[in-house]
Parts: sequence; C-alpha cells; structure tokens
Amino acid sequence: MLTKKSLLLGLGVFCITAVILEEVHQMSVHRSGKDDPVSAYVGDSFAHNEVNDPTRHGAADDKVRLLDNGHQVVNRNAKNEVGGGGDGAQQEDLTDNVTNGARVDVKVTGERGQGGGREGSGSSERTFDTKAEVSNDATPAEPQLLDSRSAADDGGYDDSFEKERERLRRSPYIYDEEREKERMSMIRAQRTVKKISGFLPHDTGFNRKSFQRCPYDKCQVVDSMAQADAVLFRASAIRTYRLPSHSRPPGQRWVMFTSDPAIKNYAFDRKDVGSNFNWTITYQQDSDFPNPFGKLQRRKLPDKDYDAIYEGKVNNTAWFVSHCETWSRREVYVDRMQKILPVDIFGGCSDRRCGVIHYRTSDGSLCLPMLTKQYKFYLAFENSFCKDYLTEKFFKLFQDVDVIPVVRGGFDYKRYLPSGIFVDAADFKGPEALAKYLLRLGNDKIEYVKMLKRKDRWMTIYGEGLLCKVCEALHTAGDKKGFIPDLVKKFNGDPSYCWTPADLGDP
Repeated sequence: MLTKKSLLLGLGVFCITAVILEEVHQMSVHRSGKDDPVSAYVGDSFAHNEVNDPTRHGAADDKVRLLDNGHQVVNRNAKNEVGGGGDGAQQEDLTDNVTNGARVDVKVTGERGQGGGREGSGSSERTFDTKAEVSNDATPAEPQLLDSRSAADDGGYDDSFEKERERLRRSPYIYDEEREKERMSMIRAQRTVKKISGFLPHDTGFNRKSFQRCPYDKCQVVDSMAQADAVLFRASAIRTYRLPSHSRPPGQRWVMFTSDPAIKNYAFDRKDVGSNFNWTITYQQDSDFPNPFGKLQRRKLPDKDYDAIYEGKVNNTAWFVSHCETWSRREVYVDRMQKILPVDIFGGCSDRRCGVIHYRTSDGSLCLPMLTKQYKFYLAFENSFCKDYLTEKFFKLFQDVDVIPVVRGGFDYKRYLPSGIFVDAADFKGPEALAKYLLRLGNDKIEYVKMLKRKDRWMTIYGEGLLCKVCEALHTAGDKKGFIPDLVKKFNGDPSYCWTPADLGDP
C-alpha cells in the first residue's frame, strides 16, 4: 500500500519529467529552423556570423548602442549550437573602417563539441573600439556596412545597382543598349548621303576613310566647302584664322567642335563668331550634339584573384602628367598631398620611369601594366574645372586596369556616374585630408577590394568619333539650323562653364 510519502515522491518525479520534455521540445523547435535570429542587422544589410556547419542555429541577445559618431551598431552575444565531431576552435579577427575613419574591431569565436556528433556550445562577440581616432576630414556620408564578409565576397553590388538604375539610365555617360538601338535605327533608315568638309582639312585629321568606323555609311568627305552640307571648324582655328568670306549655300551648317576645356578657348572675342555658327559638338552636355570622351557599360564581374591583386600592390598612389602648370592648380594640390602621402609622378613633370621606358606621353598607355600591378590609386585630376569636362584620364582606368580612380574636376561625378567606383576629392576639406584617407583605405584590404570589385563591374565604351557624330546630326537634326548667339559667352570665361577651384584654401 502506497504511503503518503510515496505519493508525493511520485508526483514530484512526474513534474520534473514534464519540465524536461518541454525543454526537449523547445530545443527541437530551434533546430528545426523556425527561429534563426543569428543575423545581426547593421545599417541597411545583414551581417552573418557563420560557421562551417550550415545546419547551425542559435539564440541571441541583441544590444543596440551608438558609436561616438552617432552610427547605430548592433552588438550580439549568441550561443551557437554547432554539430559535428572532433575537437577544434574557430576564431576570426576582422577590422573594418567606418566612413569617417573610426576603426571597428570585430572578433567572432566559437567552439566545436567533442566526439561522435555531440553538440557543444560557443559564443559570438563583437567589440567596437569607439576610442579610435575619428577623422572629420571627409564630408558626412552614409555609414558603410560593417560585416565579416571576406575580401573575395561580391559585396551585394547587384542590389546597390538596382537602387540607382533609374538615375544611371538617364546619364549620358552610361551606355544604354535600348537607347543605342533606337538611335541606330533612325540613322540607318536614312537614304540620302550627306557631305562634310573641313575648314582646315589638315587640322581636322579626317579623310574619305574616316566613316569606316561608323555604324552607318550615309556620309562622305568632300574637299569643296561649297558642296558640303556641313563644314567643321576646330575651336582653336577660329581664334587664329579668318572665317570664309564666300557666300554659304542654303542649308549649310557650320559646326564648331572641340575637346578642349572651354577656358582654353578664352580668345573667343570675335563678333562674327556667334552669328555664323549653327551647331556645337563638344564635351558639354548643353552642346547641340554632345560628344563625351567615353561612356561606361555595365558587365559581369570578371573572374580575378582579387586577394592576389591587392597583395601584389606595393605602392599607394601614382599620377601620369605632362602639363606642369594648369588652371585647376592640380600640381599645387598634389604637392600638398605629398606632405602626407608618397605620390609617384610619371611624365613630363618628372624624371620617373615606367620600367625601361621613359614616359613622356599624355595617354600613359605604356605605363598602365605597371600601374595595375603596383599601385592602389591613380590621380585622375583634370587640368581645368569646367562643367561636364571628364576626359580619358578617367575612362582609361576602366579597361581592366586594377586601380581605384581618385577624381578632381568640375564634372558632376555623383550625378552621372555609378557610386562607389572612385574617390572624389570634393568629399574632403583639402589635399591633406584626401591623402590621409587614401592611406587608410589603401591599408584596409576588405574595403579596398570591395571598391575594386564594384569598379570592375563597369568598362569603358568609346564613341564612334567626331565625324560619326556629325553624320548622325545631319540625318537626325531636321531643319534645326539656328545660330548660337551665346557661343562667345560659353567659350570666353563664363564662370558658369569654367571656374577657379575652391579646395586649395589654407591647410
């Protein structure tokens, strides 16, 4: 017969058993994948504390705090359940840079269980050094993602591109396949052959074979200006030579073209200029027919060993230059940068060599192999601060040249180009601040490789050339033939087209 003591003991055992069964049930729910709060949200993306076992799940305790600079960061202490046999430990030390330069140290640790598939326990800890020196040299920017992805990771740039696709679709510096197809169909539908002549044929450098590069052949070069539908005038020639005095055939267009910055044509003070010219073809987007130096086309990320590329770079910054005194005063800017950062200068303003060849030309093609192997950054500094002036200094770096462009000029880089593929000097208070940033970014493998990968998703597409642009204009402009009364203003020192840089104040 059961005693009262025995009944109480049995009831206690039953309760304990029920509690144990409930705990087992909760553990099975966790392992079933119904709850996986291990992802730590930072900024606008997720950073995963991953271990080798893909079946691992865990519970976490989120603690949100602010860095000294106001950036929100999530600290997470998690218990990771790691399956698998064998003894071992996993530890990964990571260092990222916040946009403003504060260093963030991240440590992820975890222990595997011992023997025969037994499960052990581990921990995940993120520590942030908010006492690190914070640079206020750069203008405020959006916080960058702080995560533990390797340098080989793609970085999720497809998502970023989707966010700015509409902006880039409207950019005249981004190649758009559908827009190009529509343009070509309009030109190829033409049947009339247009004739083009040059004011100074020896200066324009074109001949009867010049249209072989065009995607259409509805134009031809003629020697007689009287027979031409369009006559080309190089801007520099207008400053020097008298305009033709003979009468113009009805409907003939006079076209001024130049690739030089507007400030270089400062001698446009002749009264007969604006009343004679019908069209302009220049780098400026408000030209009648804009002709940029190049365009960027999106492509698939090349298959490269980016870790090896980074490790092979032994120098920080290079600059190829042959014009030693410029309107942009870039030489003064670089001289101040060199007080902080070594800048290797090649070209007519230096005796430095590219291998065995003494570099003295402006395009730098002989030096590009050396640049891509040894250097992390290239100074694509323009010689003038002029509206829409973006030259080959920038575009040549998007031909599988493994270097990050550092830009400075009057071009609106952020409006027309993809984000995160260059460093803009305008984001910094001055040369010294930019130099400090290049040192910091150059020493951060993860962030540098991330930017290099993003840049590598774009390649340069060069246009068909000036004559192709004129031929296209003759077939598509219709009766557009008015004169350009403000031509002198645009190319004679108008501060809205060219201006003095304001980033060379006191250090």
